[in-house]
Parts: sequence; C-alpha cells; structure tokens
Amino acid sequence: MLREIDDAEGSRRREEVDGGCRGAGWSRRTGEGVDIRGNRGEEAVDRGGWKGPAEGVVKINTDARVAKETGTGLGAVARNYGGELLWAAVLQNRVVGEAKKAEAEAILFGMKEAWSRGHTSIMVESDCQAVFKDLREKKKGRADIFRIYDDIFHLRNSFSSVVFSFVRRESNCVAHLLAHSSPWLERKRIWSDNAPQNIIDAIFHDVNDMI
Repeated sequence: MLREIDDAEGSRRREEVDGGCRGAGWSRRTGEGVDIRGNRGEEAVDRGGWKGPAEGVVKINTDARVAKETGTGLGAVARNYGGELLWAAVLQNRVVGEAKKAEAEAILFGMKEAWSRGHTSIMVESDCQAVFKDLREKKKGRADIFRIYDDIFHLRNSFSSVVFSFVRRESNCVAHLLAHSSPWLERKRIWSDNAPQNIIDAIFHDVNDMI
C-alpha cells in the first residue's frame, strides 16, 4: 500500500505506508468478495490471519511497491486451500508511476501467471480497495489504468471463475514482501520451491494462523 505525500519542499513524493506485516498478533477486518462478472461474492469473515480458499480454488495475493529510488515492484503468490505454496513471483522495473496503476498491474500480473499455469478457478486478493471498486463498477476512461482494467476483463474470460477480495495489509503480507524483494532486479523471478526465507517464514505464519 502506498500514499503520496508532500515533502519539506512542497513537492509530491510517494511513501510506503506500513500496514502492519509484523508477525504474530496480526488482525484484520472482514474482506468483501466480488465476482468481477458483476455478482457479489460471499463475504468471508476472517478473524486474524490469512484464510485458505475453497478446495479447488487457487488464492492469489498481489501487491505493488513504487519508489523513486528504485522503480516499481509487483508481487504475486498463489496458494491452495491448505495454504501450500504453488508459486510466488516478482516483477521489477525502473518505472516510477502512479501507485494505483501499479496495484492494477500487480493484479493483472498475478492473473497472467495463474493462467499460464492452468489454474481455472481463482480468488484474487489485494489491499487496494480503489482498484477493486473500479473493477466492480466496470469503470471506463482514457488513462493508462483503464487499459489495464480492459486486459483484466479480457483475461477473466480464460477462467471458469474469478473472484476479487479486498483485504487489509495484515492479510496480504506475503505479496507485500514479494513486491519489496531485494536485490532489485529488472526482470521477473518465479519460485515454486526454494523461495526466499522471508517468504517461507511469512507463509508458515499464515498457515499457523489457519489452525
């Protein structure tokens, strides 16, 4: 999650807002599931911690980071109903753009990776409520972000089911860590095993929260 703030000289800059990926004791409010075909999904009542999807559904968490010093990082992670890691991916570049646009790009990035791996029924979670609101309302426009929305709507036809769910940062920490991956490399990286230790630790924490 990012925000734009005024610095001491009065110019705009982006700063990361730490939503609370701090380990044990996380909490979150209820998420809202939305079928992007226009139907509202079932609301999931979550009492602290990541929750697995229904059996047969792949849950994909996505997040983005935009920083003036480095550029844009997109993170996506896919897990099954038991919390098992299916794959984790990060895409980084030197473009410094709008935070909301980057969040939409992260969602599209995660969906593309899911499609390339043959997933047919997915739930996409992100902590960017504004993007999900736009998708639910099928907003149109001429800005670059609307072209990304069009790609998302086009790609959704490749799946049998796509549901979006807004979650708080505390429930999106693995994707958050991926978007902030270090070292910063201008390319895509994907892991199905041997993921970085901080990613494994965060996934382990999420699984423990399910128990």
